[in-house]
Amino acid sequence: MISQIPGQRHVAVDFPRPDRQIVTLAPAIAALPKEDVAPGLWMPVGVTPAGKGVALDLATLPHILLAGASGAGKTVAGQAAVLSLACRLSPDQLEIVIIDPKAIDFSPFASLPHLRGGRIVTEPEEAINVLGELTGPELAERTRILQDARCPNIRELRARRPDLGVKHIVVAIDEYAELVTILPKTEREEFERQILRLAQRARAVGIHMIIATQRPTTEFVTGAVKANLPTRISFRLPQRVDSMTIIDQPGAENLLGAGDMLLLQEGRLQRLQGYFVSMDKIATLVTELAHQRREHEEATSAHELFRVPQGVQSTRAEGPQGVFRRRSGAKENRACGRAAQAHRSAGGRILETSCDADARWPGKHAGVPQGRPADCHTSCLSCRTPGHALQRAERGCLSSGGSAGRISGA
Repeated sequence: MISQIPGQRHVAVDFPRPDRQIVTLAPAIAALPKEDVAPGLWMPVGVTPAGKGVALDLATLPHILLAGASGAGKTVAGQAAVLSLACRLSPDQLEIVIIDPKAIDFSPFASLPHLRGGRIVTEPEEAINVLGELTGPELAERTRILQDARCPNIRELRARRPDLGVKHIVVAIDEYAELVTILPKTEREEFERQILRLAQRARAVGIHMIIATQRPTTEFVTGAVKANLPTRISFRLPQRVDSMTIIDQPGAENLLGAGDMLLLQEGRLQRLQGYFVSMDKIATLVTELAHQRREHEEATSAHELFRVPQGVQSTRAEGPQGVFRRRSGAKENRACGRAAQAHRSAGGRILETSCDADARWPGKHAGVPQGRPADCHTSCLSCRTPGHALQRAERGCLSSGGSAGRISGA
């Protein structure tokens, strides 16, 4: 590839390396700045010919258009972007909408805890409904929140009012042209209108798009779409005219494929080698993220379960494999007593205590075996008493009007 060096009177000539090198994604994700250091939607894109990594903040772009022929690396780039965002931000900070009309390329993300609605969108009609929700109620609600908080964008809102818990939303659309093609004419127009509306208005409210297409023709990548998606990445394309459509100049038809890309950002063109991540690696990381989310939810639930208000007496029953703990006010509820009795019948024994809850169970309680910590906050949530008598006891306590029956494992 021959091109003029920006700002100089010299011409650069790119030669392929004699031995192809694979640039893996994991080290690039680990090198990303932490959210508290550099807030935003940072994601690694690729490395320069000199070996320098390049990362982009999707929150400032605010959308990306990917284009490339089959096998050029377009889908892998989309997968890497979604995975890096999910690894950096928790589900409490980020929601992801994946629209995959082929229902194959993004299937390893099916259990990703960040998914909006808990699943991947594969049907075109459902994609229209999801985008309609984002451009309708979601956009209006976020606009109202920004107005009430007197913040111009979601970044300042999250800095000033973190208690509101407003999340970033990233919409990843694979095979945009195919999705538009299979829609009827009326639905196609509605889909394109929603895409443009999101591209125009969603930046301030924290909704961003990553759109990938295999057919970058002017029929699908219109002037309005290009105007609202100024950041574009082109992988190898079959024709010179396709390169002109995506990056407004020739060159993409001469790329080598397998992740070789041209990044157009703020009018500047840069050649990069995209990161590679295998389907097995994606599945492993997604499984780990799902496991971490479950542990976080269980830990949060455990903290709430064992938080007793000031002045409330507590009864703690300890069984062979679990702990049952009930709370009541000055007058014990009979249902709580029945729950404790059910635990006793399952092999547990009652340990009466009356310590102050805010003191976090200080000292040694009567009947607690010597050497066993009396801090109930150390218990987990997976009780496995035979016959699940403890679970039934708790449900019976709550359904009978009990104040707070609680179960946890040892």
